[in-house]
Amino acid sequence: MTSAALLLLLSQAPDGGLLEQGAAAVAAFQAEEGARLLEKARATGPFTHAQLVLLYEQLGIAYAYLGRNDEAHLTFLHLMDIAPRHAISYFLSPRVTFIYERARTDAQVGVAPTLDLQWRATTLAEEPLELRIALSGRPVGVTQIGLGVRLRGEEQYTVLRRPLEEGVARIEFPPLDPAGALTRQLFVVGLDALGNEVLELASRTSPREITLKPDLSPRWYQRWWVWVATGAVLAAVTSTVIYFVTRPPPQTVPATLQSSSF
Repeated sequence: MTSAALLLLLSQAPDGGLLEQGAAAVAAFQAEEGARLLEKARATGPFTHAQLVLLYEQLGIAYAYLGRNDEAHLTFLHLMDIAPRHAISYFLSPRVTFIYERARTDAQVGVAPTLDLQWRATTLAEEPLELRIALSGRPVGVTQIGLGVRLRGEEQYTVLRRPLEEGVARIEFPPLDPAGALTRQLFVVGLDALGNEVLELASRTSPREITLKPDLSPRWYQRWWVWVATGAVLAAVTSTVIYFVTRPPPQTVPATLQSSSF
């Protein structure tokens, strides 16, 4: 992580500077003070996913510097669960990188926690869109799902929250106007009891896109059999009209005479 990105994350931390102070103490090799501040920060929140990754990275480093190897190992294991692709700097002391590598190897055992986003692929723009978000793998304290959504071209996300029920959350969106934007951009986060973004699927800056196709099937009045039937009716009506218009008048008028006697 670059220094600029680190400073941006720390400046946005919601803990009144505890994350910033703890990371600064670890960077200055004041491991005991850094661990104390970061432990205190961990009990606050909520943190974004990036901030939470930074917190556990720095806390694991502090534990390793202090020789609290078991705690460092567990902290790095949790870090691997919430950010499997995260890597620490290899300019750190071997006492840190050795424990980190062991944790990364151990994290490959079992099923890592994962968020999975599903929807019916045949959904049309004129139909409601139901999303199914499933959580699987090792438990990491996720109790609800947060989903940010916007139409392509919009700047702001609308963030929705849904509880997990047997590992699944469902969110339904109304139909789209076929004449408007047909692509939704979204990201999904798994939230713990403090509102921390523990897991992440896509992100605010790199959202997942779902594009729905409009219903291009012909309307009832555009179908061939409607036109055939309509043509047949019109032809029949036209023939009837022509028949009665062009028919010559009869030569005689039928009549019935009745006689009666008094």
